[in-house]
Amino acid sequence: MNAVVAPHGNYWPGLDAPAEFVGSWAEFQHTPDSKAERSALFSIARRLS
Repeated sequence: MNAVVAPHGNYWPGLDAPAEFVGSWAEFQHTPDSKAERSALFSIARRLS
């Protein structure tokens, strides 16, 4: 499998990270949705239990 579009490196900067650290990750960042993340985690946990 070859990545067609991907940021460089394996650094996942936070939304408040300085621009010089974010680099090409900026176009892949999104505002976190805590309700959606919590729902996904509960769904995974239910399937594993």
